[in-house]
Amino acid sequence: MRGPPVAVAVLLLAACSCGPLGGADGGGGGAPGGGGDAAVPLGELCAGGIQTTSHLACSAGDPPCHLTCGPLKSGFRNCTCGGETWGCEDGCRFDPTHDYGCFALPPSPAACPPSADDPDPSGMNLAQSGDSCSLPPCTPCGSATENAFRDSTGTPKPGFCVCSGAAMPTYSCATVAAWPPPAAR
Repeated sequence: MRGPPVAVAVLLLAACSCGPLGGADGGGGGAPGGGGDAAVPLGELCAGGIQTTSHLACSAGDPPCHLTCGPLKSGFRNCTCGGETWGCEDGCRFDPTHDYGCFALPPSPAACPPSADDPDPSGMNLAQSGDSCSLPPCTPCGSATENAFRDSTGTPKPGFCVCSGAAMPTYSCATVAAWPPPAAR
């Protein structure tokens, strides 16, 4: 059973000088595959259980909501009730009125150093999203073409990571498709 939408989470970007991520209306924008023309998140943060396009049951009167995506949860995916089931748009979208400079990729990003507190069981020495890190803030690492990090399930993926949090920095990683596009930076 789905409860009411949860209040929007506060984004913690303490160690990143990415600028404001709260925003106003703007024109279209987002990563390839981000459907629709909405450039801002719809409604509140979706309640637990609504994942990607999981098609969970809903009621026709349920208001639209959004999921977070991308590094440091800087992007969003809008979800609407299609009468009986939830559907969320593909891709990760980024509000063009926000500053995503923290995620600007250098011409040749360095590989992410693996975390010492979670050895990679695959032997690929990949960082894992959520593990501790020691890179300077706003220093993306990774690869667009090679496995560069492990997601929360431990699956290796191409993409990029940044260190987040000032007191105990951790990797925040995203696939290439969920990384803010150059037009958003």
